Amino acid sequence: MAKKETELAVQSGAELAEFKELAGDMDGLVTVRKELLKIPRIKLTQKMSNVCGDLAKEGEFASEVLGVNYGETVTIIPLCIGESASFMEKGKNTATCWSKNLLANTDGVLCKDCPHGEYWNDWDSHTPECKTSIDIICLVKNATIDGAISLDPIEINFRKMNFKAGRSIVNMVTRDKYGVPFGSSYKLSSKMATKDIHTFAVISDVVEKAELDAGEVRVIIPIARDFLEMKKRGMVEVEAEIVEEAVDTDPPAAPTEECPL
Repeated sequence: MAKKETELAVQSGAELAEFKELAGDMDGLVTVRKELLKIPRIKLTQKMSNVCGDLAKEGEFASEVLGVNYGETVTIIPLCIGESASFMEKGKNTATCWSKNLLANTDGVLCKDCPHGEYWNDWDSHTPECKTSIDIICLVKNATIDGAISLDPIEINFRKMNFKAGRSIVNMVTRDKYGVPFGSSYKLSSKMATKDIHTFAVISDVVEKAELDAGEVRVIIPIARDFLEMKKRGMVEVEAEIVEEAVDTDPPAAPTEECPL
């Protein structure tokens, strides 16, 4: 190996060791209670969405609060990952019952004692109408402006037919070489799907992963530290309760193993 290549390899190994050393301090980033600091959401625009036609077209990722249209693809860098569950009555577009942690709903009632008889993990008697969601608070990597990273956290939810894409990210995050959620970026794309007579936008199951370079990770580290501190103090809250704008669809199958969050 040439001298220059050897020096680069040594430098890369030292940086990797440094980032892995941080992993133990940041384990808490993978599950989060969101309380006081409001974080906006990225949503996949549906035909009946409030922003459809104004801010974004059907099948485009957008944040109504930020007034930003990301287009048909968006590249995210996870800061933390959690799970939630929500029960939505037929004909309504807001959650009737919502759990932030899969253990109890927002009124303190245990999920296993679901007052609606729709416990999200009870697949023995029927397919539960309470659906789980993988919730990722992330930064956005702009693909058009020199790959700049937005420094403002935003959340994106993976429910129902989008669940596979979220689970794919989870599994890649847990195997990231840096040992932190933000060691790589993940490119999401939208596609159109059809169920019965309904056509709607979904997030493609194919998620493109790209490792961040050491400089990009260094930019994110102080943001992640500040976010983790706010999380520990209960100072994080997302934009609003879950709103389901796509056609009501079930996940492809009952879960067979626990997501390794």
